[in-house]
Amino acid sequence: MPADDGHRAGDLALVDERLHPRADLQQGPGVVAPGGDAVIKDAVAIVKKSAQAFTDAKLPEGPWEAAAGIVVSVEGADAFDSLIESGRVAELVDPSGKIGGYVNQAIPSGDYLRTQRLRGVLQKKMAELFANYDVLASATLPVTASKLEENLEEGLNFPDPMGGIGNFLGLPAISVPCGFAANKMPLGLQFVAAPLNEHLVLRAATAFQAQTDWHKRRPPLA
Repeated sequence: MPADDGHRAGDLALVDERLHPRADLQQGPGVVAPGGDAVIKDAVAIVKKSAQAFTDAKLPEGPWEAAAGIVVSVEGADAFDSLIESGRVAELVDPSGKIGGYVNQAIPSGDYLRTQRLRGVLQKKMAELFANYDVLASATLPVTASKLEENLEEGLNFPDPMGGIGNFLGLPAISVPCGFAANKMPLGLQFVAAPLNEHLVLRAATAFQAQTDWHKRRPPLA
């Protein structure tokens, strides 16, 4: 992707930790969908055609997902405070949702404050990474889109380093369809950039969709 300011020549990196998670990160059913590796490989080949430079990148290691989870839980409880305190949260259909708000309200303030210190550490590490790359690309998830009847707590139980970092720092990101796995369900490719660089992820997505038609296709109806 040609860069507007020309200072990095539109470098683009591939983050593939979620396609091949390290052994110590593998847990639950979070495995690549059958046929998914080939789909992402083909998508990467298309991305390379648009990027002036394309290399592999490694995300900084740390408890970013756990920290992001605390932030989301605390701030979510605050946002829905009136719903929780009124007791109307009991009207939710999801059993865990009926009690989750109360659990999140009980998270110690010290834990939340520690996440803010961790955020500062991660911001510096990601700034160093984005000094060399305009956009990071990776599989949106290591699984296909979820079916309506799927239990999301089980089906989405896997490490998500890029998602955790993106949510923790508020990084601009976009996901685009990039093919179908063996189960005929769609897979996505995501582009992530540094803060305030929404135009770069939009440009990357536009360039990808200009060369593909996956965004016009639909999975077969059951």
